[in-house]
Amino acid sequence: MPTLPIGAGAVQGAFSPNGENLAIACMDGTIKLFDTETWDLIWESTLHEAEPINCVVFSPGGGSVVASVKGEDLVVFLDPRTGREVRRIVIPEDLPGTSGASAPGFRFRMWEFAFSPDGRLLACADGSLSKSVILLDSVTGRFLSAPVFLGGGNEIHVLFSPDGRLLACSNIDKRIVVWDVENEEEAASLKTIGLGALTSIAFSPDGRLLAAGGGDSSVVLLWDTSTWESTRLSVSSKGAGGAVAFSSDGRFFASGYKDLRIWSAETLDLISTSAVCPKGTVWMRFSPDGALLVVSKNIGRHATFLIPSSSLDVWETSALLGE
Repeated sequence: MPTLPIGAGAVQGAFSPNGENLAIACMDGTIKLFDTETWDLIWESTLHEAEPINCVVFSPGGGSVVASVKGEDLVVFLDPRTGREVRRIVIPEDLPGTSGASAPGFRFRMWEFAFSPDGRLLACADGSLSKSVILLDSVTGRFLSAPVFLGGGNEIHVLFSPDGRLLACSNIDKRIVVWDVENEEEAASLKTIGLGALTSIAFSPDGRLLAAGGGDSSVVLLWDTSTWESTRLSVSSKGAGGAVAFSSDGRFFASGYKDLRIWSAETLDLISTSAVCPKGTVWMRFSPDGALLVVSKNIGRHATFLIPSSSLDVWETSALLGE
């Protein structure tokens, strides 16, 4: 199991679609790109001298590494070969219907964003006054639809379903709004009482399940997206930060609290438990082929978010399964 030195804490990470690279968003304002065969650092790009990188993803197809800086009003596109900036999208100042947008000095402040599967849409979550999610054209940056409102709380997470039909939006205030993208209306409002502060959401590859993890909880929650009926899985690790992830082949579901647990995504039976996260997990990702699971551990609590460790653990899924 390799351990990757990050230096300033890994806020979030993403594999390239072909699995050859892993991009890491760091608390020191840098993006780091690793080769997943040798685990060598390919490049490091500084986007901000003081603020952390809140979100990093590969664009659908892998043509760009895309990132946002906490509190800034833009999304930056980087060349995956060099780490150099290619272009940027600045969030429009006039956002129709956005609560707080008319307040003096209002500026959209990025918290997290997500691409639709076809790459056409960009969902952007505001961590400032409006606490809302907007949809933009990912090429032009043009505002496309009425905002999805979440109410109070920050740490907003956004994620499209695999077919692009739904957009799940969660915040720290124990609620997930599921937005019907085509009809521009709310499809479901999911209560997560008992889960604690929401820190992670994930769709299964077939879109059949939506999972959520959080801190101060001994469960993870999953919903059937056809009925929105919920299932609770016990993780028996109350008090830790939490993360959830599905393998891309749809076979496994992982939950990370103080214990790292792997479940059958089909039956939701527990397959294995590994005590590898003494203070909980900040985030985790399966590689596209499902062979690896990258885990960022929690080392403390900031006023607004979990503090990730300065290294990443890269596990072989087969080793976690005892194979």
